Amino acid sequence: MTNTIEVEYNASAPAIAEGIRVAGAWMLGKAQPLHTIATLLVTVLIGIGGAGVAFALALAATGTPEAATWYIWIGPIVAIVFFISVQNWPIRRLSHYAAQSTYCTGTQTATFDPTGMNIRNQHSHWQTDWAAVEQIRLGKKGVIISVAGLGYVVPRAALTDAEALEKQLQSWKNTQ
Repeated sequence: MTNTIEVEYNASAPAIAEGIRVAGAWMLGKAQPLHTIATLLVTVLIGIGGAGVAFALALAATGTPEAATWYIWIGPIVAIVFFISVQNWPIRRLSHYAAQSTYCTGTQTATFDPTGMNIRNQHSHWQTDWAAVEQIRLGKKGVIISVAGLGYVVPRAALTDAEALEKQLQSWKNTQ
């Protein structure tokens, strides 16, 4: 590859979301299992509370505990639906807002060379050297460069060979 790589692209909410997920997982590091356990615990508690509420309402409506027992499953079903629906909601909203921000609208130009990277558009210019880059990963939506917990994504659609770009960026990062 050459000593300078320049890629023009338009940011998208799905690519930004993938960058947030990858950078966030890297930042959580060893705490990620604890975060997952805490999320599941909250979901279980919602299920138990929902089961109790469903049982109490059914008991009040039917008057017999035997008939109300069948309604206990409503709580866990509500908890599962809640967990699935809100699991990635913050990331989806944040990526949607980021994609519509002045920083991400319009054409972005990412320039990479042995000293580092910079991303610019008509409103801003951001640069860093490879020592500040925490990780470079090839994702489903593009090449993700994590810096300070932020995941910058160069979309696959803008690349002729995403794997080659990822390898070149890794080699430049590893020489720092």
